[in-house]
Amino acid sequence: WEMKTPMPISKASATAHVVNGQIYVLGGFPNNTLNEVYDPVTDTWTMNAPPSGPIGYSSAVVDNKIYCIGGDNKWRIYDPVIDSWSVGSGGLPDFLTGAYVVTTTSIMAPKRIYIFYNPNDAPSGWIYENQVFNPETESWMSGTKVPTNRDDFAVAVVDDLIYVIGGLIITVPVPTVGT
Repeated sequence: WEMKTPMPISKASATAHVVNGQIYVLGGFPNNTLNEVYDPVTDTWTMNAPPSGPIGYSSAVVDNKIYCIGGDNKWRIYDPVIDSWSVGSGGLPDFLTGAYVVTTTSIMAPKRIYIFYNPNDAPSGWIYENQVFNPETESWMSGTKVPTNRDDFAVAVVDDLIYVIGGLIITVPVPTVGT
């Protein structure tokens, strides 16, 4: 391990991505409207354009643009090349917290953003829905649900295959009445 220059503003629960060799650290607590950028070559931080509103913890990179999902029930797209934000026009599925996001690259599967999330007040436990976003048409569609009740899993993509790994298997007790 090696210590590097500290972030300008300390935070927790942020999202980070690499675009063109720079690390973009977005959102987080205590201020989820920050856009801090780290240059590993010069070991320096800069503050880039902030988003127009709070951003959530889930994000993905497609075509060198960062898609931030949630925050205030909107999704925002950050273009690091021009240091500019826009609000997505394709709507947003009804999810707020606990989303897991991965992308496929169009090498072995279409270029898409996959969002696995637990709908609020799911009656059957932690059934994770799957919403799929097409960045070219800015449209959403439903995907296949995660097949087991689980929470706190990890998600990864290898050769455009999505792996849901680990997590807690959740069972919801069914009330019974005896006589």
